[in-house]
Amino acid sequence: LAAFSKMAHAEYFLSSAALYAPAMFPMPTGAHDAGGGELFWRPKEDAGPYAGIGAYYDNRHNHLLVLEGHPERTDLATGGTFVIGEAGLRYTLGEAKLPGQAAVGGWFHTGEFPRTGDPASYAHGSGGAYAFVDQTFWREAVGRGATARDLGAFVQAGWSDARTSAIDASVAAGLAAKGFIPQRPDDVVGVLAAYVHLPAPGLREDREAAFEAFYHCQVLRFLAVKPDLQYIVSPSGTFPDALVATVR
Repeated sequence: LAAFSKMAHAEYFLSSAALYAPAMFPMPTGAHDAGGGELFWRPKEDAGPYAGIGAYYDNRHNHLLVLEGHPERTDLATGGTFVIGEAGLRYTLGEAKLPGQAAVGGWFHTGEFPRTGDPASYAHGSGGAYAFVDQTFWREAVGRGATARDLGAFVQAGWSDARTSAIDASVAAGLAAKGFIPQRPDDVVGVLAAYVHLPAPGLREDREAAFEAFYHCQVLRFLAVKPDLQYIVSPSGTFPDALVATVR
């Protein structure tokens, strides 16, 4: 699902909150694969309006590219299909023609899901919506078609059905800068803050927050090293705060 909720300044973050709204919980992405199809309309690749739809067979019976493990034991949906639609606008701002993108989308899963706080009962169907803005604030070009420096940010939010989702509202914002370290034109640094609301009853906290900082170091054309630090406040509304250090 790389074509949906695609923000240029979010791609380097490790937190999934930067890649798509956490409230969109049944969205097949990353290691969670599902067969399906997408159809997009883009009059121009770099500017103007666009729209797209997609549908994916995503439930406990899906075993596409599953080499090990048991998705039938972990996937919440007992059956059904995930359907998503998005419409947006790519544009440029000012004399510098700084690129930006704004979009809204909606999704619905036709399967049955355990109800939040009552896993013994099921609700038919779950849906939600999301929106985002991704904007470049400053860009310096060197040579023909080459970009040496880029500074930009994104904001995205999502909502979903509280009957079936562990997260019924989320918001995230991130800032990424490329080429600002002397002699390192391909390195990227970024920071992120994300917040989600947890509707399940009986939790110690009804919210969770996450913060992330990374440094993407392009060592060679084919090799990058990225130290990443995340701090999660009240994970799942139940556990103590957690500090996570990663090197990818």
